Parts: sequence; structure tokens; C-alpha cells
Amino acid sequence: MSTGQIWATELHLSSCCCSLH
Repeated sequence: MSTGQIWATELHLSSCCCSLH
């Protein structure tokens, strides 16, 4: 597992959350 991938996924999810609100 790549930590970078997890970080990118978290960032993407955070961005989606911000967009939804």
C-alpha cells in the first residue's frame, strides 16, 4: 500500500465534501 495514494484519496474525498456543502 502506498501512503501517497491514501493521502491523495483523503484529499479527493475532502474536496468532494467541501464541494457538496
